[in-house]
Amino acid sequence: APEKNRNIELGTKWEVLNKRVLLSAAVFRTEKYNARVPDPDNPGFNILGGDQRVDGFELQAQGQLAEGWQITVGYDYLDSEQIKGAPVGAELPFVARNNLTFWTTYLVLPDLQLGIGGQYESARLAKNTAPIEKAPGYFTADAMVKYLITERLDALLGPYAAIEGFAVRALALELLH
Repeated sequence: APEKNRNIELGTKWEVLNKRVLLSAAVFRTEKYNARVPDPDNPGFNILGGDQRVDGFELQAQGQLAEGWQITVGYDYLDSEQIKGAPVGAELPFVARNNLTFWTTYLVLPDLQLGIGGQYESARLAKNTAPIEKAPGYFTADAMVKYLITERLDALLGPYAAIEGFAVRALALELLH
């Protein structure tokens, strides 16, 4: 039988600060049935037959704090578990328990916008069968400069920084609709 998913979510949204900021929150459960699990007879291969569950909540705020200043911030908490199939009770691989994102932009001039933000993911399992392997948490930082060339065309420069170093991720022209 194929993998099946079931999602249950309960959430709310609120507009505050004269409808300039939207706050949202949600609690959820995601269940996967007949999920891929490590094949005990063939290391390095997977079989269908496990059940998995993730319980969590998310909080988000986005909006305009002042003229020309936009902000988005979000936090997710994920509690994952293998509920059927080996290894029962283990956290799921590649599911970080804590996730935080932040992005803000400011319109410096009518044609020039600056932005900065980041993302954090906590440590997570890279492998939940022996030998257990953990991937460390990390933080990334993003920044951008956007210049409006015409009403329908802008140029965007976006450097990207991680703990290991710095690189230019994107220099792009965007055609606006």
